[in-house]
Order: sequence, then C-alpha cells, then structure tokens
Amino acid sequence: QGSESSTMPPRKDKTEEQLAQECFGAEVVRRKRKVSKEMQQMAADLFVTLDLNEVLSIKPKERAKWLDKALGAAKEGRINPTKVYDILSHRQFDDSVNSEYGAFMLDRVKFHMDLFTEKQKKHLKSDNFHLQKKFAPVVLADSDDDSDEVKAMQLDDSHVNRDILERKSKKARKRQREIDDAEKAKRLRLGLDEVDSAIDAVRPKIERRIDPSDGQMYTKEEFLQEYNGLAEW
Repeated sequence: QGSESSTMPPRKDKTEEQLAQECFGAEVVRRKRKVSKEMQQMAADLFVTLDLNEVLSIKPKERAKWLDKALGAAKEGRINPTKVYDILSHRQFDDSVNSEYGAFMLDRVKFHMDLFTEKQKKHLKSDNFHLQKKFAPVVLADSDDDSDEVKAMQLDDSHVNRDILERKSKKARKRQREIDDAEKAKRLRLGLDEVDSAIDAVRPKIERRIDPSDGQMYTKEEFLQEYNGLAEW
C-alpha cells in the first residue's frame, strides 16, 4: 500500500490575547499596572525639566528652586551637568532676579562647582557669568590694617570673623591699658616732684661754710663746737 504524504504548514506561535480570543470568542484587554499616588508624587519630585524656555518662563523664586534641584540631580547622576550649565549660563537666566535669590543661586553654583568642566568653571568664576558679575560680594580695603575688619563686616555668621574681631578688640584693650598705665606713671612722677618741691619750700635753710684750713663745710653750730668760738666764722 502506498502511503500519501502531506505537507503540514509551519506552526505559528500565537499570543495570549489570540489564544484567549479563540477560546472565549471575545477580545481580551490586558490589565495595566496601577501607579499609586505616592509613586506619582515621587516621580514628580525627582523630575527636573531641562527645557530652556520653560525654565526662563518661571518666576525668579521658582527658578532658584529649579537650580537647586537640578544641581542636586546632576550630583546624583540623574541628569547631565552640561545641560544645567547651558541653561544656567544663558544671558536671560538672571532676568528679574533680586539680590536675595541671586546670592542664593550663586552660592549653590559655587557649592556644586566640582560638577562642571574646567572650561565651565572658568566661565562661572568670571564676570562674564551674569550671576557672578551682579551678585558676587565685593571686598574693598584701603590698607592691610583694615582688610581684616572689612572682611569681617562682609562675611556674616562666620566664626573666623568673630575671631578676627575678638583679636582686634583684645589688642585695642591692651593698647588702652598701656596708655592708661603710662599716664598714671606720669601723674605719679609729677605728684612726687610736687611733693619734693613742697618739702623744699617749707624746709628751713641751713647755712654752711667751708673752713679753708681743712676744706670741710660746717654749720654755725658745728663751727662753734669745733673751734669754741665764732671769731673766724
């Protein structure tokens, strides 16, 4: 008997949806995993926009918050620091920013300076960087003697500055004590001189004469005792 050979068509793997549709005759909808509100909030907190127009359109206060958040994300490796630099160095980034928010932004940039390349650091430290030019503190000193005091006035809440002022205060008090002591000594000397002058004024004057024979000085009483007379006095 001859056997007839039949060629079977190649089998195609079907998806779960196709198999379920053949079995139940209805379209199967895949369930999507629900995301909790906590996860959504966490994702929103971690998200940092890098859209230049969006950043420039927000108010200075929110822009300052964005910068702080963006630098933190760059430090954690979630975003590229160069993207932050490009927005930060834009000429309109500091528009309408007052001294309070400007100083805050500049402080955050300096704190995270190690995130940037050497070329970027050079720009951020120069006057070509708008925040640096507008909000960096300026120290003016007329002489080396005044420099510590000027720095102390311009840097607040610093123990270094308090130490500087305390040392200067101690030196000033020491100089004043030296001046006072010298004045007291001077007054004391003048007082003693005055006392001596007063004693001399009231002290009776005693006449003394020199005897040519021996060259000694004698009072009248001593001469009388020595020579038993005043004929040669």
